[in-house]
Amino acid sequence: MEDLNDLHTELNRAANPSGSAADDVAELKELITGGRFLKILCAINRSIKGPYYFGAEPTYVDFYACGVFEMCEGKWLTPLTPYSGDTIAEHAPKLKVVLSSIRQLGLEKLPKVPQVPPAFVLSAERCATWG
Repeated sequence: MEDLNDLHTELNRAANPSGSAADDVAELKELITGGRFLKILCAINRSIKGPYYFGAEPTYVDFYACGVFEMCEGKWLTPLTPYSGDTIAEHAPKLKVVLSSIRQLGLEKLPKVPQVPPAFVLSAERCATWG
């Protein structure tokens, strides 16, 4: 679970390098295309026994991973996917299976609220600075 926390912390630090949102995504691009992000993703992927973290049945860790990635994807990764590609599918396929499996567990009965408050999502203008 610490790897999940590390990933969120690193993404947040890169998105808000001086404690507040930057005007561009330069540090996010450096993190996502550099080594640390990929190392953390690969470490998470290696930790997963499959199809869930510890085998055939989901545990709280799978739900925690899904929650962390709802935030990471909602705030940073999904808005940047047109520029960065689907880094989770490419570098952490077992994690992608965990996330997809947890998201399909009949959670449609939960209230429909945004996973991430819109103010926290990278703007299209900021994402366009990926260039």
